[in-house]
Amino acid sequence: KQHVMVNEMAPRVHNSGHWTIDGATVSQFEQHIRAVAGWPLANPKRLGRVEMINLIGAEVNEAERWLTVPGAAVHIYGKGAPSPGRKMGHVTRSGRGSEAAAGRTKPPGTIPGRPEARSNRPQRPAGPPEPLAD
Repeated sequence: KQHVMVNEMAPRVHNSGHWTIDGATVSQFEQHIRAVAGWPLANPKRLGRVEMINLIGAEVNEAERWLTVPGAAVHIYGKGAPSPGRKMGHVTRSGRGSEAAAGRTKPPGTIPGRPEARSNRPQRPAGPPEPLAD
């Protein structure tokens, strides 16, 4: 007789899919509710090139710089005071000029306040981000 031992079960959406809020015809959150409720699933489609930039730790304090960028949507999670390494929010950028969405991200640089920069993150320039090409 076989047994399955489960330590934790958390049927939920994953933060790697938060881009679907702004970048797809149906978000992962809606799909999750549909699946749990036994409703028909939607047919998700990406709405062009999309990139999601996580706001880690103190980066959330600079989220305002994204508010003037065409195609950018800022999401702050309201987790209180930022702490190093903690995801505090994200920015979704949509448009055809997104290098990250095209698989052409630049190697990481030193991100102020974040010495543990990950290799899969594009380097962030100082000042306002450049708008994505239409």
